Amino acid sequence: MARRFGGLLAVLLFAACGQQANEPSGERSRPKNLLLISIDSLRADHVGAYGYVPPFQPDKQITPHLDALARRGVRFDSCWSSTSWTLPAHVSLFTGLDDPTHGVIDEGFRIDPQHRTLAEHLTAAGYRCRGVYSGPFLDARFGFDRGFEAWRSARISETELVAEVEAWKQRRVAAGAPEPSSEEVTALRRQAANWDVTGHRLNEQALRDLEDLAASERPWMLFLHYYDPHYDYLPGKADPMLESWFDPEYQGAYDGVRWYFSRAVRDFEPPFRRRIPERDLLHVEALYDGEIHFVDRQIGTILTRLERLGLRDDTVVAVVSDHGDEFFDHGSIGHRHQLHRELTQAVFLLAGPQQALGGQAVTAPVSFVDIAPTLLAATGAPAWTQPLGGNRLPGAASSASGAFSHLFANVPPHGARHFEAWRDARFTVIRPLAEPAPAAEALRLVPVQWPDQTPAYYVFDRATDPDELRPIPPQHEAYRAAVEAMRVDFLARRAQAARIPVSALSARLADRAAATELAMLEELGYAGGQAPTARPLAPLPEPKLAW
Repeated sequence: MARRFGGLLAVLLFAACGQQANEPSGERSRPKNLLLISIDSLRADHVGAYGYVPPFQPDKQITPHLDALARRGVRFDSCWSSTSWTLPAHVSLFTGLDDPTHGVIDEGFRIDPQHRTLAEHLTAAGYRCRGVYSGPFLDARFGFDRGFEAWRSARISETELVAEVEAWKQRRVAAGAPEPSSEEVTALRRQAANWDVTGHRLNEQALRDLEDLAASERPWMLFLHYYDPHYDYLPGKADPMLESWFDPEYQGAYDGVRWYFSRAVRDFEPPFRRRIPERDLLHVEALYDGEIHFVDRQIGTILTRLERLGLRDDTVVAVVSDHGDEFFDHGSIGHRHQLHRELTQAVFLLAGPQQALGGQAVTAPVSFVDIAPTLLAATGAPAWTQPLGGNRLPGAASSASGAFSHLFANVPPHGARHFEAWRDARFTVIRPLAEPAPAAEALRLVPVQWPDQTPAYYVFDRATDPDELRPIPPQHEAYRAAVEAMRVDFLARRAQAARIPVSALSARLADRAAATELAMLEELGYAGGQAPTARPLAPLPEPKLAW
C-alpha cells in the first residue's frame, strides 16, 4: 500500500522547494535550479539505496553518493521506465508522454515538433538549460537539444579515437603481436562505444557548466547523461583498481570484452542457450558493479562542486536510470528485448534544498510520464499540461493508475519483439503483441493468443514473486482482475493521449545516421546494419480477456 503523508508535510516540502505557501500573489521566490542526472543501463537492484549489497564484498558500498542523496531526499521504490532502451525512455523523460503517444519507437524518429520538451518549458519560464550526454541515442538528430542553450557530447572525438587506436597498435606490436590488419583497426573503431570511458570527459564539461551557471541571475537546469554502466563491462579502463574491486578472489579468465556478442556467453541462434558458467557470470556482474561505482564517483564530484559553489540550498537534484541490464534473469542478456523488472524498474531519487524531503520513500507506482511534473513541483517552476502523468512528491494527490511500459523492437539476435506492460502496486501484466502482416505504412500489432484463442497475458503477483518468474494461470481470479485493471487504465490513458497533437510523418523523421554511426550501433547490438524503416505505430488494440 502506498504511504500517504499529511498536509503539514506537503506544506514543508513545497516551502523547501521554492513554492512558498504564505507568499502574497506576485511575490513568489525564484524557482530552484534543477540538476537532472540520467544513468544509462543502471538496474535499481544494483544500487545501495535500493538494498543492494555486493555479493563478494558485502562491506563495500557500491553507490555511496547516491545512497547519501537518498537519505536526504525521496526514494521512489516503484518507478517504471517507459521501455527497456535509451531513446524512447529519454523522450518520455523529456516530454511526459508514453512511447505510443510520443511515437519515437525506433531510431528512425525524432521528438515531434509539436511535443514540447522539459527544456523548452523551463526556458520559456526563464531558465537557462544546458546538457551533456555520452550515449549515441541522445544525439541532437533525435531532437534532444531543443530548449538547451548548449547540448554537448562527451563521446570520444575523432582526434581522441585516432590516438586510442594508435596507442593500441603500439601496445600490440610491443607485446610481439603482428601489425593489426585494416579490418582489425576498423572493428576497433566501430566498437568505440563499447570500450570508451566517457565519465571523466562528461564531468570536465559539467564542472565548467556549473561554474558558469553559478554566476547566473536566472534559475537553471543542467542535464547530465552517464553512459559508462552500459556493456561492455570494462571498469578497469576507467580505473585499474575497479577491475577486481568487487570480486578480488576471481581466478577465471572472463574479462567482459564483447559481452553481448560473445559465443562464450550464449548461443546466437534460437533457443539462445546460455554457455557462460555461473561463477563467470557472477564475475561479469561484479565488473558491472565496478562501472556503476565509477559513475557514482563522478556524480559525487559534481555534488561536491555544487555544494562548494553554494548552490545546494538552491538546487533540486534528481537521479534516474533509463533501463537496466539482464544477466540471464529471464534467459537472456542486455536490454531492448523484454519488459521484465530487471530492465524496467528504474532508479528515481530526488533531493531538494534543506531537509523537508528527509529520507522518505514513495512506494506507489510511478511512471516516466510522472517525472517531469514531479520535478517541476519540486523546483517551484510553472506547471505543465502536456505530460500524461502528474506530481508524485510525498503529500501530493496520489494516482491510483498503473504504470505502462512498451517495447517495439526488431534487433539481433531476438528479432521482432513487441510488448506492452502494466504495473500497479502489486501486479504486473505483460502482453505480447505481433505483426501478422507487415505493412509499409504503419506498424500494426495484434494480441498474441493462447492455444484456446484467447489473448495471451503474463500476470505476476510481485508480493510473492518480485522477480516476475512465476506467471499466474489464466483461470485464476487474480489473473482476470489484473487484466481488467490494465484495461481500465489503458482506456483512460488513450483518452488522455487523444488531446496530444501529432505532426505529419515527414516532420517526425530523424536525420539519417552517418555510416560510421550505423556501424557503431550494429556493434552495440541495436541494428542489423540497416537504417530503421520509421513506420509509425498504429493504435494498439484494447486489452481484453477475450476477442
